[in-house]
Amino acid sequence: MKCIVKFWHACSLTFSLFAGKQSLLRLARPGTLLQSAAPMASTPAEQQKKFWQQNKQLGRPVAPHLTIYKIDWHTLLSGTHRLTGFIMYVGMWPFEHWWYLMYR
Repeated sequence: MKCIVKFWHACSLTFSLFAGKQSLLRLARPGTLLQSAAPMASTPAEQQKKFWQQNKQLGRPVAPHLTIYKIDWHTLLSGTHRLTGFIMYVGMWPFEHWWYLMYR
């Protein structure tokens, strides 16, 4: 028992060197997180529903950035490059398998 008390004292001194003693020691004690947890007033689904109802009442658009967004030249080139790469992959897939089956 004496060893545990000395160890706890050493830990508390170490914690107090790095930050406030009260906050870190409270977190280090077993069971404190469960004791300090308070029940939520509402579920996340209820909070989300309330958020969307409030935005609807205020007349806010769902995504205003989409109405003011201007497609950039680089964005268009990047999307086109990805699309053509995917089309080439899908188009070459049957040919590659045929080639593999014929010449293995």
